[in-house]
Amino acid sequence: MSPHTYCKIKIKIILSIFLLFLTTFFLQAQEELRDHNEDISSGTDGDFIGSTALELETVLEVPAVTCGQAAMFVLNSAGIDYSGSSFDYAVSKGWLKNTTPGNQISMRALSFLIMKAFSIKGDIMYRLFPGPRYAYRSMVSLSYIQGVSDPSMKISGDRFLLILGNVLTAQGEGQ
Repeated sequence: MSPHTYCKIKIKIILSIFLLFLTTFFLQAQEELRDHNEDISSGTDGDFIGSTALELETVLEVPAVTCGQAAMFVLNSAGIDYSGSSFDYAVSKGWLKNTTPGNQISMRALSFLIMKAFSIKGDIMYRLFPGPRYAYRSMVSLSYIQGVSDPSMKISGDRFLLILGNVLTAQGEGQ
């Protein structure tokens, strides 16, 4: 056997092993992705380690963010430790009321969730009467919510991430 033929055989074997590895890797990643998407859409968290590109992409694509998705992103962004699902934790704290993980979250409910999770003091009315109504007003006055909005409005994925980004930026600046 010539050295050239031997080299070709060796390359084919290495490529075959590499393709086998890639196929196994992609099948495993596809299964994890399917499980993870189910976790995100249902509001159960699985193993959330920061905001991965997949999670951000999933939220960006939705026309209206659900309470489960909002709870997962907000609580994890605020660095809150909890056991079980983020939605159940938010409900147990009284931050989300009369809803289910699959319901679309309103601007006022999101505002209250963010104010509580990040311990934002808010304006005088929120301090006197902490609730979704004055949380929304505080978020607007602090410029976390910008543009045309309404307290009962449902939030698209990109607007949700913009609001959360505004809060994280302000928290990082110590406001």
